[in-house]
Amino acid sequence: MFNRVVACSLLILLAVPQLLPGADPHGTEVSKWAADRMEQAASNQPLRKQLSQLVIPRLEVEDIALADLLKLLRLEARKADPEGKGFNLFVKCRAESLKATVSLDLTNVPVSEILHMVQLTSGVQFVYERYAVVVMDKPPPTE
Repeated sequence: MFNRVVACSLLILLAVPQLLPGADPHGTEVSKWAADRMEQAASNQPLRKQLSQLVIPRLEVEDIALADLLKLLRLEARKADPEGKGFNLFVKCRAESLKATVSLDLTNVPVSEILHMVQLTSGVQFVYERYAVVVMDKPPPTE
């Protein structure tokens, strides 16, 4: 659903480039930007799909550091993967963010949903790239 919304929004920008502040009147820069975003969104689909199909049978942790949870989640994903590969993780956040603690008690939940739950309850966000999930600090709230 999200990717459809992004794709529709980008298509609108391609059709009406003047909607983006600072856009050139001919829309060439906006069109290139929108095309790059659409390509990026399409390229991360295989990883997103893979993680939605890797179901962790049981995950019960209490006050575990985010760094340890991510290690455990990668091990559990590898066990759940028929090919035994799991997923790649690239950490690009502050060390303090990885010390935050998380508690989960889940049964039969896909890895993608577990990452989403962790993102909702912690100071990090997960960005799906082509070959890895990138762990990043959430941007500060805007006023």
